[in-house]
Formats: sequence, structure tokens, C-alpha cells
Amino acid sequence: MPRPSKTWLILDEQADSINDGCFVNFPTRTSWNDIPASYHGGVCGFSFADGLSEIKKWKSATSIYPVKFHYPNVLDFDAAGKDDFAWYLERTGYVDASTGEGMFNY
Repeated sequence: MPRPSKTWLILDEQADSINDGCFVNFPTRTSWNDIPASYHGGVCGFSFADGLSEIKKWKSATSIYPVKFHYPNVLDFDAAGKDDFAWYLERTGYVDASTGEGMFNY
């Protein structure tokens, strides 16, 4: 694993978004597919492959959803939401096996 400090293993998912054993968001989306939690003052906990963890404070209302909303009715990202999603992608990145190129600043 080339960047364990940028590879999340476990995160807290928003309760209404839990629909399977995966947390999937396609990089070309304009909104969350599976939604990260924001229960405690708009933050979500991430645990990384290097053993450390991070609390991410979401910047946008398009990343913060109350429990008991009508999933999957999510908002399209605003500018701050795009920043939130870019932060997530950078920690969900991968290395292309054919080119060796890191994706999403990974």
C-alpha cells in the first residue's frame, strides 16, 4: 500500500445511508451516493491503514444530513461540497496498476 495514511479502512456512515456492507461513491458524481456521518457537530470519523484516525469537519450543508431524512434524496454539491468530496476522494484514491499513476492526488 503506497500511502497508508491516505487510505481509509473504516468510517462512520450516516444511518439512513446504510444499505449494504460497502461505502461507495463514484468519483464523477455530483452528490454523495453513500453518505458519511455528520452526527457530532458536522464531523465524521475516519480510520486509516497506518493505524491513525481523523475527524473530518464537513464544510458544506451538502455533506451534512440529519438522521431520518428521505434517503436517497441528496443535494448536489455546492463549491464547499465539492471540496468535501475532493478530500474524501484523496483518501479513497488508488494507484492505476497499468500506469502506476496515483488517482485523486493519491
